[in-house]
Parts: sequence; structure tokens; C-alpha cells
Amino acid sequence: MSANEKPLAPDQRLLSIAERRQLHERFEAGQGALRQGRATEAAESLVVCVAEDPGNLLYVAHFLECLKHPIDAAGLGQRLTLMRQEWSFRKAVAGKDHAAVLRLAPPLLIHRPDDSFLLGQLALACSEFRFREAELAWLRWATACRPDDARLLEQAATSLARKGRFDESLEVWTRRQQWKPADSRVGEAIELLRTNVGEQPTDLASANCDQLHALRRAIGERPADVAGYLALAEQLQQLGRLDEAEQVVQQAVAVSPGDPAANERLQQLRLDQIRRQLNLAERWAEFDLHPEVRELIDGLTTELHRCELELADHRSQRHPENRQLQWEAAQLLRRAGNFRETLRRIEAFPPDLADSPAALLLKAECLQGLRQFPSALEIYRSAEAAARHANDTPTADKANQRATALAAALTASAPPDDSSTKFD
Repeated sequence: MSANEKPLAPDQRLLSIAERRQLHERFEAGQGALRQGRATEAAESLVVCVAEDPGNLLYVAHFLECLKHPIDAAGLGQRLTLMRQEWSFRKAVAGKDHAAVLRLAPPLLIHRPDDSFLLGQLALACSEFRFREAELAWLRWATACRPDDARLLEQAATSLARKGRFDESLEVWTRRQQWKPADSRVGEAIELLRTNVGEQPTDLASANCDQLHALRRAIGERPADVAGYLALAEQLQQLGRLDEAEQVVQQAVAVSPGDPAANERLQQLRLDQIRRQLNLAERWAEFDLHPEVRELIDGLTTELHRCELELADHRSQRHPENRQLQWEAAQLLRRAGNFRETLRRIEAFPPDLADSPAALLLKAECLQGLRQFPSALEIYRSAEAAARHANDTPTADKANQRATALAAALTASAPPDDSSTKFD
């Protein structure tokens, strides 16, 4: 193994079917022992599962459940073994051997379930191998055992934020601030994670409360009226209470599963939730430069684009006469790389829209994406001419840039590569 390669964690090697079966048998034996009140025996069975498959949240969760129960004291021979394991564990930590940490720490926890150093290193090792749910399980247990450990609280709060658990992260950062109120870094983290800065004036909050009560009362009087649910959801959304608004719209969908307005509102709320998450992630990236934050942003951006396309497509099919909705759906399809479907949508446009400079540019980009380069070049030039005629300088310039780059690639010895089909 080279110096730059990470060691394999126990479950990154391929466990055979027989090995997995043995672990499952140990897991069932541990569960049975715990049900019968034999917590020590249960922990000794489950610790093998955790050490061999550290990313398995089921094993971790049940092992932690064992640690809630009294464990028999270690005998002399066992204490000597634990001392040797402790030395090996400390050596693994010093050498940043995270795979060894995952293997050595769980047995030590059986007799020291609230050891903050053990728990923090276990979580860190899980983070290195991207065992994200297991990492959070260890950190939640650690902060519950040691609610006054500022280092653990900060580790947990940071990890939660990196995984997009911003509400939970904010709560832990707030607890962390109680122990060091003057820590400017903690204050900065809290400020970044707050989605609603400031409080509503008392009279406004009271008015909103009265309105919400009235809307809920109306639903109680007419539980089959979808409009009542949507009105309440709209009010909750305006107050920034997106989770509650989504629950209300889900009730509306349950009342009338085929109602297009309710289904569309549900899609819109989920889209708003993702936008809020993405906004928070981008703000958090200013504070935390860890690669996991960039991965979070990339994942949320992909999810945002998918949901935007789903909603735009749904609306365009509901309102085929609405030119703006048809245009938005086509643009999002092109962004998603669905060039053939985009071309099909453009062909269905009214003639004046299909022949507009922007639509011609969109069509040329799709043809280029399908590697129909000569046709794309011709349409780019048509788009530029139409844009010049309409005094649409930005579209004309973009079409000219695309055409120039494509023509240069076509005259070169090699055809355009895939990067030429990626448009901003």
C-alpha cells in the first residue's frame, strides 16, 4: 500500500456470504441476550458485529442500546487484555490508522461507554470512511453522555452541518455556546445557521397566530375542502414554517389524491425546502471548507435541478396553452441533458416562439449535444441572424460565440469533445 492510499476499513473489504451470515447470527444472539437481561453477553456479541462492519447503522444502534444497561466488571485477565487494547488504540490514533480505531475502540467502550476520547475518535474514523450515519450515531451518544464536553459538542455540531442537518446542528451549537459564550467562532456558526434572523413584532405574531387558528378551524369544519388546506399551507409558508406547510399539503393530497393544485403545491414546497437547504449549505461553506460541504452542495444542486424540472414539466402539461411554462420546461430539459425531448418540445412551440432567437439558440445547443454538429452550426448562425434583426445583442453574441467555437473544432483534426456539449 502506497503512502497516499487510505487503509481499508473492515467493511470495505468484501465480506463473504458466510462472514455476513456469521455476523447476522452474532447480531441475533446479542439481541436475544439483551431481551433476557444479559447485557454483558449481548455487548460482547454485538461488539464483534460493530468492529467487523462499522458502517452498519443497525449494528451500531443495537450496540449502543446495550451500553445503556449495567455491564459486569472486567476480571483481572480481561483488564490486562483491555490494557493491551488501549495501548494499541492510542498507537492507532497517533498514527491516524482509522481502520484500526474502528476495530479497537468498540471493545474498550463496553466498560467505558461514556469515554469522550474513545467516542470522538470513533466518530472521526467513521467520518474518514464516509460512514455518515454511524458517525452521527456515535456523536449523538457521546453528547448525551457528556453534555458538558465542549469539544464533543463542536465536533457533533460541525458534523451535523456537513450532512445538511442544519436545525439539529444549530441546536448543538447553541448548547456549545453555553460553555464558552465569548467564543466568536461559535457565535459565527450560529449566525450562519439561523434561517430567520430577528423576531416578529408582538402584534404581528399575534395576528398571524389568530389567522392560523381561523384557518385550522375552517379545515375542521370542512375537512374535505382542499382549498382550506392550501390556504393554511400558504400562510405557514409565508411564515417560513415549511415543514408544517408540507405536512398540511400532504393532508390535502390524502383528502383528494388526484387534485392537481394540491400535488403541485406539494412539489413547490419540496422545491422550497431544497432551496433553503442549498442556501444554508452555501452559507456554511463560507465557514467550513471541508470537502464534505462541497459534496453536500453538489448533491443539493442536483436534487434542486431534478425537482425544478419535475415541477416545470408538471405545470407545462397542466397548462399546454401557457407559452412561458412551455419555454421554462424546455430550458430545464436542456439543462438536464435531455436534448431529444427538448427538441420535441421546441417543435411543439407556436411558430413565432419556435422561430425566436432564443428558441433557435436552444435548438442549436441540443443538436450540438446530440453531436449533430453541421446542423447545430447552421442553426447557431440562424439564431445569430434572427437576434441581430431583433436587436437582441446578448443572444446574438452567445450564438456567435457558440458558432465560432464549434466551427473551429470542426476544422481541427479532431471532432469536438464532450466538453463542447456542456452549456452554461
